[in-house]
Amino acid sequence: MLVLEFSTLVLEKCPTETIELFLSGNIPADLRFEGQNKWVENVYSSTRKKLLSALDVIPAHNAEAILRRLPTDAFYEEHAILLGKMNQHQLALSIYVHKLHVPELALSYCDRVYDLGLQQPSRSYANIYLTLLQIYLNPRRLTKEIDQKLPSSTDSGRSDVDVDEISEEGGPIMLNEALDLLSQRWDKINGAQALKLLPRDTKLQNLRSFLEPLLRKSSEGRRNYSIVKSLRYSENLQVKEELYKHRQTVVKIDGESMCALCHKRIGTSVFAVYPNGKTLVHFVCFRDSQNLKTVRGSLTMKHK
Repeated sequence: MLVLEFSTLVLEKCPTETIELFLSGNIPADLRFEGQNKWVENVYSSTRKKLLSALDVIPAHNAEAILRRLPTDAFYEEHAILLGKMNQHQLALSIYVHKLHVPELALSYCDRVYDLGLQQPSRSYANIYLTLLQIYLNPRRLTKEIDQKLPSSTDSGRSDVDVDEISEEGGPIMLNEALDLLSQRWDKINGAQALKLLPRDTKLQNLRSFLEPLLRKSSEGRRNYSIVKSLRYSENLQVKEELYKHRQTVVKIDGESMCALCHKRIGTSVFAVYPNGKTLVHFVCFRDSQNLKTVRGSLTMKHK
């Protein structure tokens, strides 16, 4: 189709209309249905690949309008892409897990969102992996939420991942997938929060690949903190010792003592002593010299 063949430039100016045009009218058979009017989600024809690529580049503010144009009983991966652009990460992940049944895609989605959060410090997505963990461990509530967002169509026939195939209870928890997630991304998940989500009867041996590196990292963190704390304490003692030595220094002022700045006698004026213990200055001269340095520094910054 020429619409998708040259879709990039067209999408930049009118993304909603382009996708709507593509989804309306004569959709190629290799894209829409196969066999007895049955949608096959895991078939990626060249036309569908172009559609997925087109959806990847559309602006986020057009995602909702395009989402309304998609069939509700098909194009689940396309739904997930658009929901992700709308920051509805829980729904997008639920589709990957409960509609597409491909945990690998859900994990890749989390990785992309997490990396995006690292690039944008103002927006943190550190909990995206916990969201996926909740989806694995609480399928009943989340499948109902998908049903409300993406109701199944009774007119177009059943799909191979139709909502009706999901049991009323939402199916059993996906404990194995949850444990795999914890073992693969232990360094990006809040361990305490993750453990609270797990069933109480989860065996400790099944958590070994998650807990071992997590505890090792925690132990290293405490050890490093202890080392830094000791170094700072030692540094503080050295500073106090140096301060004590300087305070013990005796400075003798006589009639011949001169100010190193104005070259006048110190006399009975308030004076200051430089750290070398030998250079004497009037306190007023010292204060004026510091103010002059401040003014010069600010002027230098303005010129830069």
